[in-house]
Amino acid sequence: MKILHICNKQTWLKHALNFRSHYIDLPNGKVVAISEMGDAAQKNFEKEPDVQVLPHVYDATPIGSAANAMAHLNILPEHPTYKVMNILAKTHSAFEMSQF
Repeated sequence: MKILHICNKQTWLKHALNFRSHYIDLPNGKVVAISEMGDAAQKNFEKEPDVQVLPHVYDATPIGSAANAMAHLNILPEHPTYKVMNILAKTHSAFEMSQF
């Protein structure tokens, strides 16, 4: 399953060999990543204190405070993940909804 996360770039690099992933650099030293990972890799990655999991793309839940890291892209706290994906896809094609 593809999952979106926000974390420090160093944290992403530490785990990057454990899953397939693409990311977009954010201006605050963080990245927003879209990844395919197995259960063990996901559990280990999400144990990191700076990793923030976004709601699943088909979940209409707003992303809330995760929007702060992507505000420069006009992403708002009330946006659901699918809307965030549409905005991120303009920067990186791995975030295209057709990838799901």
